[in-house]
Amino acid sequence: MTASDGDEETITAALHSDILRTHILSRLDGPTLASLTCSSAHLRHLIEQDESLWRRVSVATWPSISHPLVQELVSSFPAPHRSLFTDSYPLLTHRPTRVSATAHQLHPPHQLVSAVDLYYDGKPVLSRVVTTDATRDCFRTSPFHVDVPGPDESGRTPITDLDFLDDELAEKLSLSWILIDPARKKSANMSSLFPVSVQRHWMTNNVHVRFETIVAGLGGGSAFAQCSIEVTLVGRKEEEGFVQAGMEVKMVVEDMEGRSVSGEESLVILGMAVESGERRRARRGDEQERYREYVEM
Repeated sequence: MTASDGDEETITAALHSDILRTHILSRLDGPTLASLTCSSAHLRHLIEQDESLWRRVSVATWPSISHPLVQELVSSFPAPHRSLFTDSYPLLTHRPTRVSATAHQLHPPHQLVSAVDLYYDGKPVLSRVVTTDATRDCFRTSPFHVDVPGPDESGRTPITDLDFLDDELAEKLSLSWILIDPARKKSANMSSLFPVSVQRHWMTNNVHVRFETIVAGLGGGSAFAQCSIEVTLVGRKEEEGFVQAGMEVKMVVEDMEGRSVSGEESLVILGMAVESGERRRARRGDEQERYREYVEM
């Protein structure tokens, strides 16, 4: 330990634990708390043992996880909300490395729970929890897709005028899709966080915003699949122009040829991603670059 490390350890140890928790740690976000665990053994003990800190930052980051079903599932995780945050805050990434044989032998889950949060200009505009029953035969043989209910009539969002928002949506819209595997007691964020494309349909004027995450495919080696999440802002013609009249959100899984993957195969792909997918800190621009590389392949 260096002298500066010793001084820092002495200073933090001199402060009463209640003061640290109440007046300092309670004001910090999740990434800062995670960084602090590496700076001091004393701080690491306080932060890792305080479940209320991680519950606060998790709910603040993803309002959807306050849902009772998600709270029940998270309570079974090894370190409840700290496990959820560690699994889900870094985004998934995959590079062309060999996938171990054991990854392909993972038992597909019987149920998936999706906690979805859509943000516009940093403010949540849609928070939903969706449960997918993976035991039905029709689910396993049909193309995999998960639909998220949009806001109701009273749930107006800040996204109103669709006449001139293409560039603004690319900058201001972000999405988190936390996929929870109850059997494995693990989770992963299947969204790229920022859009990889924003396209407007020439006839309907609907705006299609895509979020893409590239994950390991079933062929091993350089086989990939893409988890594609599309947010559709449905337009309606009024005197002042096209305005938002609805919102649709869905997730599908596609192979490298753009074909929809069945529910059964998607369960294995998503299970591999949750269990052993590499996590990374999100940086704006990374998602478009990785998506371009994938399209080129």
